[in-house]
Amino acid sequence: MVLEKSFNNCWQCPFWSSNDGKIHAFVPGESNCEILDMVKVLVLAEAPAKNEWSASRPLAPQGTAGKRFRTQMERSGLAKIPHYIANVVMCTNLENTSKNRIKNHNPPENVRLRCLSHWQRLVQACRPEVVFLLGATALKSVCPQMDLGKNSFAQIRRESNGSRLNFLPGCPQVVVTHHPSRLTYQAAGNSVWQQFTEDFETVVRLAEKASE
Repeated sequence: MVLEKSFNNCWQCPFWSSNDGKIHAFVPGESNCEILDMVKVLVLAEAPAKNEWSASRPLAPQGTAGKRFRTQMERSGLAKIPHYIANVVMCTNLENTSKNRIKNHNPPENVRLRCLSHWQRLVQACRPEVVFLLGATALKSVCPQMDLGKNSFAQIRRESNGSRLNFLPGCPQVVVTHHPSRLTYQAAGNSVWQQFTEDFETVVRLAEKASE
């Protein structure tokens, strides 16, 4: 999309001038809408990893986290709702190790802050009914006022879901859930899995209600 073409030339980002030997590749967003203002749900994950780099799409189904997200997206009905999927940090931070393996690193704080304007432009262009945040990095970027240092992720999730982000264009409702990668370390059917499933259902319910 035209909106994202400028993201690929972000010369002010610390990754731009970095000589750390890592792979900093731009991964575009993905939508089932031809026109941005048709988007009802904006999904914001954390940052692209190896599989997203290979597939050049966010939350790629080739990876465990991406497959888990895409499966739940289909089951919940979110896949049929006009949506846009992106990351709050739009470039990879990958290291080719001595064993010739690609290792993913979390984005540094200065890069996360530099990327704020990019997802903010997406919100402005889409004006979604719901912003769906996956994981702590996405939450920290979009809702810094929800202090993760003082409150647990579970508490913030419980208290914020369905509330409105009055500081964003259109005052969309927010739903916060666990990043799908976290479920890798959780027993199937436990509370984290249940919350993950419930949060997708909440997103669909809010989006459908807004369309009535």
